[in-house]
Amino acid sequence: MLEKVCAIIPARLGSTRLEKKPLQSLLGKPLIWWVYDNVKKTKLFEKVYIATDSGEIQEVCQSFGADVIMTSKTCPSGTDRVWSAYKQLDKKFDLVVNVQGDEP
Repeated sequence: MLEKVCAIIPARLGSTRLEKKPLQSLLGKPLIWWVYDNVKKTKLFEKVYIATDSGEIQEVCQSFGADVIMTSKTCPSGTDRVWSAYKQLDKKFDLVVNVQGDEP
């Protein structure tokens, strides 16, 4: 039985299709807020983190109370960013869920 489950939401500014996608406003709030808020509402996770390489994303996310883990700009994918963030956590989890940062 899984006891400790966390969600990590990878977010970066460098989208090729939509500049600064995580920070784009949707109904007056940044897209990343909607993702984070909806994940928190599920109550499925002991912890929810946002993994980013951007100080701008970090600042916005911390303004609404999110736990942010800074990762390298060299992460080639969101999955790599999640793994990089997870390795930085002091507490380990039985399961880590990679939640797409653009799926509000």
